[in-house]
Amino acid sequence: MSRRSRVGFTVLELVVALAITSVALTAGYAALGSLVDRRQTLDADVREVARIAELRTHVTELLAGSSIDDAGAQSLRGVASLRDGVEDDAITFLTRARTPLGDGPTVVRLFIARDAAGRPLGLAAEYAAWRGSAHAATVLDSTVRGLSVQYRASVVTDGEWQQNWLQPARLPAGVRVRFVAGAGDSLPPLARAPMVIATEAAR
Repeated sequence: MSRRSRVGFTVLELVVALAITSVALTAGYAALGSLVDRRQTLDADVREVARIAELRTHVTELLAGSSIDDAGAQSLRGVASLRDGVEDDAITFLTRARTPLGDGPTVVRLFIARDAAGRPLGLAAEYAAWRGSAHAATVLDSTVRGLSVQYRASVVTDGEWQQNWLQPARLPAGVRVRFVAGAGDSLPPLARAPMVIATEAAR
């Protein structure tokens, strides 16, 4: 007795096949969505690290280029302060590093800018040409709410880091800078890591 080959699906087999395909597609879309979300998170993290690294590089280059003017009257001045329990230091110095004003000697002031109500706007920089009237000001990073700066007189001795530097005709050998988060805020680990910068006096 000959048997005929069965061609095609029964209705039940078709329904089962469609259900399996639907489950597979749903799982695939979920996995793809998770991959896209993770990729977006990773991209955001990479952008954040690049932004912080650029900020640290800019501040490091400015301070590494600090120098004393030809008359020996202008170099670096740092004043420690505390506001609402957060370090609120300010530092003013003459630098020969490149700034938004160009390559000429520039007086730079780094500080925490505030609005009219005293709320912090972030780490700010003011640039003024040493000779000339050009000037510029900008908020370098709005997530930095406090600034801690310390000074070391010599790299040879084991002296303590000083909170203030008020010797206008002399550069410290080293400057230690740390960005600080505000109350309830947080900064990435790279942003919180201190920067120890050697000045012209140490070279």
